[in-house]
Amino acid sequence: MSAANVATGLPSGQQPKELTLLACSDARVAGRWSSEPNDADNQLARMLYFADLLVEAGVTKNLGDRNAARTIEASITHLNGGGRVSDAESRRIHRDHSTLVWETTLTSGDGTIVGIVRHVQIIGASKAAAEAGTKTTAQKVLSADRGDRREALVRAAIRAFSEKGFIRASVKDVATAAGMTTPTMYHYIKTKEDLLTLVFSAILERIYETLTSSTGGDAPAADRLMAGVNALLNMYRSDPAMIMLLYEEGRHLRPDDRRKSFRQSAEGIEIWRALLQEGNESGAFDVPDPEVWAELVSLLCTVGPLRYWNVKKFGQARVEKAVAQFVASAVLRREDDLPSKKRHDGPRTVKRP
Repeated sequence: MSAANVATGLPSGQQPKELTLLACSDARVAGRWSSEPNDADNQLARMLYFADLLVEAGVTKNLGDRNAARTIEASITHLNGGGRVSDAESRRIHRDHSTLVWETTLTSGDGTIVGIVRHVQIIGASKAAAEAGTKTTAQKVLSADRGDRREALVRAAIRAFSEKGFIRASVKDVATAAGMTTPTMYHYIKTKEDLLTLVFSAILERIYETLTSSTGGDAPAADRLMAGVNALLNMYRSDPAMIMLLYEEGRHLRPDDRRKSFRQSAEGIEIWRALLQEGNESGAFDVPDPEVWAELVSLLCTVGPLRYWNVKKFGQARVEKAVAQFVASAVLRREDDLPSKKRHDGPRTVKRP
Protein backbone atom coordinates (compact mmCIF):
# COMPACT_ATOMS: atom_id res chain seq x y z
CA MET A 1 0.00 0.00 0.00
CA SER A 2 1.37 3.41 -0.87
CA ALA A 3 1.86 6.11 1.74
CA ALA A 4 -0.83 8.23 0.18
CA ASN A 5 -3.43 5.48 0.73
CA VAL A 6 -2.66 4.81 4.40
CA ALA A 7 -5.51 5.82 6.71
CA THR A 8 -3.89 8.14 9.23
CA GLY A 9 -6.28 7.81 12.13
CA LEU A 10 -5.63 11.52 12.84
CA PRO A 11 -8.44 14.10 12.90
CA SER A 12 -9.06 15.84 9.60
CA GLY A 13 -6.70 18.78 9.09
CA GLN A 14 -4.43 17.83 12.01
CA GLN A 15 -1.76 15.91 10.10
CA PRO A 16 1.24 18.22 9.52
CA LYS A 17 2.43 18.49 5.96
CA GLU A 18 5.89 17.32 7.10
CA LEU A 19 4.47 13.95 8.18
CA THR A 20 3.86 11.02 5.84
CA LEU A 21 2.36 7.90 7.38
CA LEU A 22 3.74 4.67 5.89
CA ALA A 23 1.71 2.17 7.91
CA CYS A 24 -1.11 2.39 10.45
CA SER A 25 -2.66 -0.53 12.33
CA ASP A 26 -3.81 -1.12 15.89
CA ALA A 27 -0.39 -2.48 16.87
CA ARG A 28 2.03 -0.57 14.63
CA VAL A 29 2.26 2.91 13.14
CA ALA A 30 5.17 4.06 10.96
CA GLY A 31 5.89 7.48 9.49
CA ARG A 32 8.44 9.77 7.89
CA TRP A 33 9.24 13.38 8.86
CA SER A 34 10.62 15.71 6.20
CA SER A 35 11.66 18.94 7.97
CA GLU A 36 14.80 19.72 9.98
CA PRO A 37 14.78 21.18 13.52
CA ASN A 38 16.64 24.42 14.20
CA ASP A 39 18.25 23.73 17.57
CA ALA A 40 18.63 21.13 20.31
CA ASP A 41 15.49 22.03 22.25
CA ASN A 42 13.39 22.16 19.09
CA GLN A 43 14.87 18.86 17.94
CA LEU A 44 13.75 17.15 21.11
CA ALA A 45 10.34 18.79 20.93
CA ARG A 46 9.99 17.70 17.30
CA MET A 47 10.92 14.13 18.18
CA LEU A 48 8.25 14.05 20.88
CA TYR A 49 5.70 15.66 18.60
CA PHE A 50 6.48 13.08 15.90
CA ALA A 51 6.05 10.25 18.42
CA ASP A 52 2.84 11.80 19.79
CA LEU A 53 1.30 11.92 16.32
CA LEU A 54 2.08 8.29 15.58
CA VAL A 55 0.76 7.19 18.97
CA GLU A 56 -2.42 9.24 18.45
CA ALA A 57 -3.02 7.47 15.15
CA GLY A 58 -2.49 4.12 16.85
CA VAL A 59 -4.88 5.02 19.67
CA THR A 60 -7.60 5.80 17.14
CA LYS A 61 -7.03 2.43 15.50
CA ASN A 62 -7.34 0.71 18.89
CA LEU A 63 -10.22 2.64 20.42
CA GLY A 64 -12.04 4.15 17.46
CA ASP A 65 -13.14 7.72 16.97
CA ARG A 66 -15.52 7.68 19.94
CA ASN A 67 -13.04 6.83 22.68
CA ALA A 68 -10.02 8.60 24.14
CA ALA A 69 -6.73 7.82 25.89
CA ARG A 70 -4.67 10.26 27.93
CA THR A 71 -0.86 10.16 28.25
CA ILE A 72 0.17 10.19 31.91
CA GLU A 73 3.88 9.60 31.37
CA ALA A 74 6.30 9.95 28.48
CA SER A 75 9.98 9.12 28.74
CA ILE A 76 12.98 8.81 26.47
CA THR A 77 14.74 5.51 27.11
CA HIS A 78 17.44 6.12 24.51
CA LEU A 79 18.72 9.38 23.07
CA ASN A 80 21.43 10.00 20.51
CA GLY A 81 21.61 13.70 19.69
CA GLY A 82 23.95 13.23 16.77
CA GLY A 83 21.37 12.47 14.10
CA ARG A 84 18.39 14.16 12.51
CA VAL A 85 15.13 12.29 12.89
CA SER A 86 13.77 11.03 9.58
CA ASP A 87 11.62 7.97 10.31
CA ALA A 88 9.74 6.57 13.28
CA GLU A 89 7.81 3.47 14.20
CA SER A 90 5.40 3.19 17.14
CA ARG A 91 4.55 -0.26 18.44
CA ARG A 92 1.88 -1.07 20.99
CA ILE A 93 3.65 -3.16 23.62
CA HIS A 94 0.81 -3.44 26.15
CA ARG A 95 -2.94 -3.11 26.30
CA ASP A 96 -5.54 -4.00 28.92
CA HIS A 97 -8.98 -2.63 29.83
CA SER A 98 -7.54 0.64 31.22
CA THR A 99 -4.00 1.09 29.90
CA LEU A 100 -2.07 1.42 26.65
CA VAL A 101 1.74 1.45 26.40
CA TRP A 102 3.57 2.45 23.22
CA GLU A 103 7.24 2.41 22.29
CA THR A 104 8.35 4.65 19.44
CA THR A 105 11.75 4.21 17.78
CA LEU A 106 12.99 7.27 15.91
CA THR A 107 15.79 6.88 13.36
CA SER A 108 17.92 9.07 11.12
CA GLY A 109 18.12 8.74 7.35
CA ASP A 110 20.85 6.10 7.54
CA GLY A 111 18.87 3.97 10.00
CA THR A 112 20.72 5.04 13.16
CA ILE A 113 18.47 5.07 16.21
CA VAL A 114 18.16 8.68 17.41
CA GLY A 115 15.71 8.13 20.23
CA ILE A 116 13.19 5.75 21.79
CA VAL A 117 10.11 7.26 23.40
CA ARG A 118 7.70 5.38 25.64
CA HIS A 119 4.11 6.56 26.24
CA VAL A 120 1.96 5.25 29.09
CA GLN A 121 -1.72 6.06 28.62
CA ILE A 122 -4.95 5.65 30.57
CA ILE A 123 -8.05 4.79 28.59
CA GLY A 124 -10.73 7.28 29.58
CA ALA A 125 -14.36 8.05 28.77
CA SER A 126 -15.74 8.42 25.30
CA LYS A 127 -14.88 11.58 23.41
CA ALA A 128 -18.56 12.49 23.33
CA ALA A 129 -18.77 12.29 27.13
CA ALA A 130 -15.62 14.38 27.49
CA GLU A 131 -17.04 17.05 25.17
CA ALA A 132 -20.27 17.05 27.16
CA GLY A 133 -18.33 17.71 30.37
CA THR A 134 -18.86 14.23 31.90
CA LYS A 135 -15.69 12.94 33.56
CA THR A 136 -14.86 9.43 34.65
CA THR A 137 -12.91 8.79 37.85
CA ALA A 138 -9.78 8.26 35.77
CA GLN A 139 -10.25 11.59 34.01
CA LYS A 140 -10.76 13.40 37.31
CA VAL A 141 -7.54 11.90 38.65
CA LEU A 142 -5.72 12.92 35.48
CA SER A 143 -7.12 16.46 35.67
CA ALA A 144 -5.93 16.82 39.27
CA ASP A 145 -2.57 15.34 38.35
CA ARG A 146 -2.19 17.82 35.50
CA GLY A 147 -2.90 20.71 37.86
CA ASP A 148 -0.33 19.42 40.35
CA ARG A 149 2.27 19.03 37.62
CA ARG A 150 1.54 22.51 36.27
CA GLU A 151 2.15 23.91 39.75
CA ALA A 152 5.36 21.88 40.05
CA LEU A 153 6.51 23.23 36.68
CA VAL A 154 5.83 26.81 37.72
CA ARG A 155 7.75 26.44 40.99
CA ALA A 156 10.66 24.74 39.23
CA ALA A 157 10.77 27.35 36.47
CA ILE A 158 10.77 30.21 38.96
CA ARG A 159 13.70 28.59 40.74
CA ALA A 160 15.65 27.84 37.55
CA PHE A 161 15.03 31.22 35.91
CA SER A 162 15.86 33.04 39.16
CA GLU A 163 19.14 31.17 39.65
CA LYS A 164 20.37 31.14 36.04
CA GLY A 165 18.25 33.70 34.23
CA PHE A 166 15.89 32.85 31.39
CA ILE A 167 18.62 32.78 28.71
CA ARG A 168 20.97 30.40 30.53
CA ALA A 169 18.38 28.10 32.07
CA SER A 170 17.37 25.15 29.92
CA VAL A 171 14.18 23.16 29.58
CA LYS A 172 16.05 20.21 31.07
CA ASP A 173 16.97 22.30 34.14
CA VAL A 174 13.30 23.00 34.77
CA ALA A 175 12.21 19.41 34.16
CA THR A 176 14.85 18.11 36.58
CA ALA A 177 13.83 20.63 39.25
CA ALA A 178 10.19 19.65 38.76
CA GLY A 179 10.98 15.97 39.20
CA MET A 180 9.78 14.90 35.77
CA THR A 181 11.33 13.79 32.52
CA THR A 182 11.87 16.29 29.72
CA PRO A 183 9.50 14.40 27.40
CA THR A 184 6.75 14.52 30.01
CA MET A 185 7.23 18.26 30.38
CA TYR A 186 6.68 18.70 26.65
CA HIS A 187 3.10 17.55 27.19
CA TYR A 188 2.54 20.81 29.06
CA ILE A 189 4.68 23.21 27.04
CA LYS A 190 6.34 23.13 23.61
CA THR A 191 9.10 25.74 24.02
CA LYS A 192 11.00 27.53 26.76
CA GLU A 193 9.08 30.69 25.84
CA ASP A 194 5.84 28.83 26.57
CA LEU A 195 7.24 28.01 29.99
CA LEU A 196 8.05 31.66 30.72
CA THR A 197 4.54 32.67 29.68
CA LEU A 198 3.09 29.97 31.95
CA VAL A 199 5.15 31.30 34.86
CA PHE A 200 4.11 34.92 34.33
CA SER A 201 0.46 33.94 34.02
CA ALA A 202 0.60 31.84 37.20
CA ILE A 203 2.33 34.59 39.23
CA LEU A 204 -0.07 37.32 38.11
CA GLU A 205 -3.01 35.02 38.73
CA ARG A 206 -1.78 34.38 42.26
CA ILE A 207 -1.39 38.12 42.90
CA TYR A 208 -4.92 38.76 41.63
CA GLU A 209 -6.41 35.98 43.75
CA THR A 210 -4.56 37.23 46.83
CA LEU A 211 -5.89 40.75 46.32
CA THR A 212 -9.41 39.56 45.60
CA SER A 213 -9.62 37.41 48.72
CA SER A 214 -7.99 39.96 51.04
CA THR A 215 -9.85 43.10 49.91
CA GLY A 216 -13.34 41.64 49.55
CA GLY A 217 -16.19 41.82 52.02
CA ASP A 218 -18.13 44.62 53.69
CA ALA A 219 -15.43 46.07 55.96
CA PRO A 220 -14.56 49.78 55.60
CA ALA A 221 -12.37 50.66 52.63
CA ALA A 222 -9.44 51.57 54.89
CA ASP A 223 -9.48 48.14 56.56
CA ARG A 224 -9.66 46.32 53.23
CA LEU A 225 -6.90 48.46 51.75
CA MET A 226 -4.54 47.60 54.59
CA ALA A 227 -5.58 43.93 54.43
CA GLY A 228 -4.58 43.91 50.75
CA VAL A 229 -1.26 45.62 51.45
CA ASN A 230 -0.40 43.18 54.24
CA ALA A 231 -1.45 40.19 52.13
CA LEU A 232 0.89 41.15 49.30
CA LEU A 233 3.73 41.97 51.69
CA ASN A 234 3.35 38.50 53.21
CA MET A 235 3.23 36.82 49.80
CA TYR A 236 6.33 38.61 48.49
CA ARG A 237 8.18 37.87 51.73
CA SER A 238 7.46 34.15 51.41
CA ASP A 239 8.51 34.01 47.74
CA PRO A 240 10.59 37.06 46.73
CA ALA A 241 11.95 35.30 43.62
CA MET A 242 8.63 35.47 41.83
CA ILE A 243 8.34 39.27 41.96
CA MET A 244 11.98 39.61 40.92
CA LEU A 245 11.26 37.37 37.95
CA LEU A 246 8.39 39.58 36.80
CA TYR A 247 10.63 42.62 36.71
CA GLU A 248 13.82 41.03 35.38
CA GLU A 249 12.68 38.51 32.75
CA GLY A 250 9.64 40.20 31.24
CA ARG A 251 11.70 41.45 28.30
CA HIS A 252 12.03 37.85 27.10
CA LEU A 253 8.27 37.37 26.68
CA ARG A 254 7.01 37.19 23.12
CA PRO A 255 5.15 40.40 22.12
CA ASP A 256 1.68 38.84 22.29
CA ASP A 257 2.47 37.20 25.62
CA ARG A 258 3.85 40.48 26.98
CA ARG A 259 0.63 42.26 26.06
CA LYS A 260 -1.36 39.49 27.73
CA SER A 261 0.72 39.89 30.90
CA PHE A 262 0.15 43.66 30.87
CA ARG A 263 -3.61 43.07 30.69
CA GLN A 264 -3.44 40.51 33.47
CA SER A 265 -1.40 42.87 35.65
CA ALA A 266 -3.90 45.66 35.00
CA GLU A 267 -6.66 43.51 36.53
CA GLY A 268 -4.81 43.56 39.84
CA ILE A 269 -4.15 47.31 39.63
CA GLU A 270 -7.87 47.84 39.01
CA ILE A 271 -8.62 46.32 42.42
CA TRP A 272 -6.45 49.00 44.06
CA ARG A 273 -7.98 51.77 41.96
CA ALA A 274 -11.56 50.74 42.73
CA LEU A 275 -10.77 50.51 46.43
CA LEU A 276 -9.16 53.95 46.51
CA GLN A 277 -12.10 55.41 44.60
CA GLU A 278 -14.53 53.79 47.02
CA GLY A 279 -12.65 55.35 49.94
CA ASN A 280 -12.80 58.74 48.27
CA GLU A 281 -16.54 58.51 47.72
CA SER A 282 -17.17 57.45 51.32
CA GLY A 283 -15.05 60.35 52.64
CA ALA A 284 -12.48 58.04 54.26
CA PHE A 285 -9.70 58.71 51.73
CA ASP A 286 -8.24 61.84 50.20
CA VAL A 287 -6.63 60.48 47.03
CA PRO A 288 -6.35 63.03 44.20
CA ASP A 289 -5.67 60.51 41.40
CA PRO A 290 -6.78 56.92 42.19
CA GLU A 291 -5.45 55.53 38.87
CA VAL A 292 -1.89 56.69 39.50
CA TRP A 293 -2.00 56.05 43.24
CA ALA A 294 -3.11 52.46 42.57
CA GLU A 295 0.17 51.92 40.70
CA LEU A 296 2.10 53.47 43.58
CA VAL A 297 0.44 51.27 46.23
CA SER A 298 1.21 48.20 44.11
CA LEU A 299 4.83 49.27 43.69
CA LEU A 300 5.32 49.98 47.40
CA CYS A 301 4.35 46.40 48.21
CA THR A 302 7.33 45.18 46.17
CA VAL A 303 9.96 47.30 47.95
CA GLY A 304 11.19 44.34 50.02
CA PRO A 305 12.35 42.09 47.16
CA LEU A 306 13.11 44.82 44.62
CA ARG A 307 15.17 46.98 47.01
CA TYR A 308 16.49 44.12 49.11
CA TRP A 309 20.14 45.21 49.17
CA ASN A 310 19.16 48.71 50.22
CA VAL A 311 16.60 47.88 52.90
CA LYS A 312 17.85 44.58 54.34
CA LYS A 313 19.74 46.50 57.04
CA PHE A 314 16.39 47.61 58.49
CA GLY A 315 14.95 44.11 58.76
CA GLN A 316 11.88 42.75 57.00
CA ALA A 317 9.38 43.51 59.77
CA ARG A 318 10.46 47.15 60.03
CA VAL A 319 10.24 47.67 56.26
CA GLU A 320 6.79 46.10 56.01
CA LYS A 321 5.53 48.16 58.94
CA ALA A 322 6.84 51.33 57.29
CA VAL A 323 5.14 50.47 53.98
CA ALA A 324 1.80 49.92 55.72
CA GLN A 325 2.15 53.17 57.71
CA PHE A 326 3.15 55.09 54.61
CA VAL A 327 0.13 53.89 52.61
CA ALA A 328 -2.26 54.57 55.48
CA SER A 329 -0.94 58.07 56.15
CA ALA A 330 -0.94 58.92 52.46
CA VAL A 331 -4.53 57.98 51.64
CA LEU A 332 -6.51 58.59 54.84
CA ARG A 333 -8.36 61.87 55.05
CA ARG A 334 -7.24 64.22 57.82
CA GLU A 335 -9.86 66.41 59.44
CA ASP A 336 -7.27 69.02 60.41
CA ASP A 337 -5.79 69.19 56.89
CA LEU A 338 -6.58 72.83 56.22
CA PRO A 339 -6.00 74.36 52.76
CA SER A 340 -2.73 75.92 53.92
CA LYS A 341 -1.48 72.44 54.85
CA LYS A 342 -2.52 70.57 51.72
CA ARG A 343 -0.02 67.99 50.56
CA HIS A 344 -0.44 68.78 46.86
CA ASP A 345 -1.44 71.61 44.57
CA GLY A 346 -3.88 69.74 42.29
CA PRO A 347 -7.64 69.39 42.77
CA ARG A 348 -8.81 66.82 45.31
CA THR A 349 -11.24 64.06 44.50
CA VAL A 350 -12.94 64.44 47.88
CA LYS A 351 -14.05 67.99 48.65
CA ARG A 352 -13.69 69.50 52.09
CA PRO A 353 -16.96 70.27 53.88
